[in-house]
Amino acid sequence: MKQPQIISYIHQLCRLGLGGQVIMPELVKALHDLLPSQINCFLYTDKKGQLTNLYSERPSSFQSGVMSQYKSSLVRCLTCPLHKIHCAGFPEVKLFPAVWKPFNHHFLLNTPIIGSEGVLGSMQLYRCAQQDQAFTLAEQYQLKLLSADIALGVQGNRNQRGSFVENGDRAMVVCDRGGKVLSMSRLAEELLFLASHASVTPDEWQFCSYDQQTAALIGKLCQKLTHGNSLRETAKLPPSVLQNNWGKFSIQVFYLEPYNSKRQPLIGISLERQVPLALRLAEAIHALPLSSRQKQVCQLLTYGCSNQEIAARLQLSPYTIADHVKAIYEKLEVHHREGLLDKLKAYTRIEPVILNVSPIERV
Repeated sequence: MKQPQIISYIHQLCRLGLGGQVIMPELVKALHDLLPSQINCFLYTDKKGQLTNLYSERPSSFQSGVMSQYKSSLVRCLTCPLHKIHCAGFPEVKLFPAVWKPFNHHFLLNTPIIGSEGVLGSMQLYRCAQQDQAFTLAEQYQLKLLSADIALGVQGNRNQRGSFVENGDRAMVVCDRGGKVLSMSRLAEELLFLASHASVTPDEWQFCSYDQQTAALIGKLCQKLTHGNSLRETAKLPPSVLQNNWGKFSIQVFYLEPYNSKRQPLIGISLERQVPLALRLAEAIHALPLSSRQKQVCQLLTYGCSNQEIAARLQLSPYTIADHVKAIYEKLEVHHREGLLDKLKAYTRIEPVILNVSPIERV
């Protein structure tokens, strides 16, 4: 894919208003295509540049290694905040031998991401010493040019409201009446963790998944069902809906029929996650055989913008926008905006997932 198309996609992705936690996995993938690298990560920092959290494509060992080393006495010797680490002086950073060298990270492309209220963090791209070359000045400049877009994407729009679509994430947890977990898949563990933690990175659950907040959520759900000591096997609560930066979670709690009549019924908790439709539409548009400008126009069409509004945003003539819209319709074989939206939504559909729950006898 050509660079202008990738830059256009990053520009659109960061203007969805969804926030960094939602767009970050897709954003780092796009940066790979634009600036070839081994691994990308975003370091969340406070206003002083001190690390508070991070999203990394690396396994959890890398994340936990950075976080633990940062809290050690070694890291207290840092002479500059993380977002001010220079690419040329990367191997001289005191963290380098303990954190980055074991993962063969020898070349760094680092740019601070600064929002309206100060430093938000640092976008970092890494290359290996043996296989790659150092990042060029042109690549450093390219990432710097994108920093304003990334800042906009990380901040998001807290007032953003929109539709959600199925993500294919469905799982189930089995508990006793006291809320003790008897059976839980890894996906269920992830969904519970993300539902109960609105301020973590997408991979953080891998090394601190089942904690007090998750246990408290399970206990609260079970307590609602068992309130009044009801043992009706058909008892079922209406679905609870939790919504945060990770999406919308539908959680339903119900009794499971015990395999032994002498035992009390167990409790089942089904979980399902939906993601913002805007993100799925952006991903679908990115994959379409359209030019960069046509993708921009297509994205704005999904927002419900008129040709005149699109022309004003892109600083183009309404006649030029009309030509782009006509070309989009012809390429996608649709005849109006409703047909375009229906076609894009079709790309976001996921086949139904059948829950494969182990028999209670095996618990």
